[in-house]
Amino acid sequence: ASLASLMDGLAAHSDYHALLTVSAAAAIADDDRLHGLAGHPSPRVARAAQARLPLDGDTAALVTRYLRAAPTDRRLLRRRLATERRTGVTDALVGADLADRERAGLLAAASEGMVTTYLPDLADLVPNLPALTARHPRPVLEHLRTQVTGALGPVRDHWWAWAGPALGLLIAHDAGAVLDLLESSGPTNVLTPPVERSLGALIRHDAHRAASLIAHPDRVPGYALPSGLRAHARLFTPADRVRVARSLRDDDRLLALFLNALPPSQRLAVFDGAVSDINVAQRIWDEGVLSALPRAGRYREARRILELPHLRGDVQQSLFYRGFLPAAEARNL
Repeated sequence: ASLASLMDGLAAHSDYHALLTVSAAAAIADDDRLHGLAGHPSPRVARAAQARLPLDGDTAALVTRYLRAAPTDRRLLRRRLATERRTGVTDALVGADLADRERAGLLAAASEGMVTTYLPDLADLVPNLPALTARHPRPVLEHLRTQVTGALGPVRDHWWAWAGPALGLLIAHDAGAVLDLLESSGPTNVLTPPVERSLGALIRHDAHRAASLIAHPDRVPGYALPSGLRAHARLFTPADRVRVARSLRDDDRLLALFLNALPPSQRLAVFDGAVSDINVAQRIWDEGVLSALPRAGRYREARRILELPHLRGDVQQSLFYRGFLPAAEARNL
């Protein structure tokens, strides 16, 4: 009785103290007090109490309660329905006469069958695709497949951008299926930023197929080398390492980053293979590429560069590239 009196007095003191009473009542499972506080004149207190009350077990009653609730109360109810996995209630609401945006927000807590049925109409309105994919990856992947297969480039780009926030989850669900789509119906630049962020998982699943995407002729390399590519370069076969290096050879910085991701004993073979089909007699490599090469390759390339006619008259450049030679040889030049 003394505890009840104390809580009554605390709740009457102010809205802040009423919120403290809500927390105390929830801690001791005092549902009667929570019901009373759910009718508090302060909306903040009332909503806090309602959020801590057990949801009514009757699906029809919960649907009616949701449809009669104010927008803020509906948002709180959606969270409760998702947290408590009240799939039956959510399915009924997805099929109810609600705004499309609101129904899209309910999909993550609905059953897989409802997601399969309604996602085609609501996909662009889903507010949190990763949350939906974490629970129902199969219909999300199937929807992506349906939209990109046989579509024009701009349409494919739109749907790959749509799937981007959840791409890691889709790869975790079925990396092979995602690779199939990237190969047959990928975005126009082959690898979007979300795909590049997930390259590590794709390489671990199938390094050869991932290398083919990285080296695709339509792919325009970005400013940075994807971290997943650097971390898993060792998984490529020698031939695939050469293919990847060839796709990066026009950018000395990217080529150097890739070479540095390989064991030193493999770098010269990859470098030579990357440039074997082009004439590099006049190519001047930057410091990063020369530093990444083992000594034999570094000395060879530095000597070639120093023999270029237009470099002989540039004292500063000549001194710079002498720094890549053995000390005794550099002093004698």
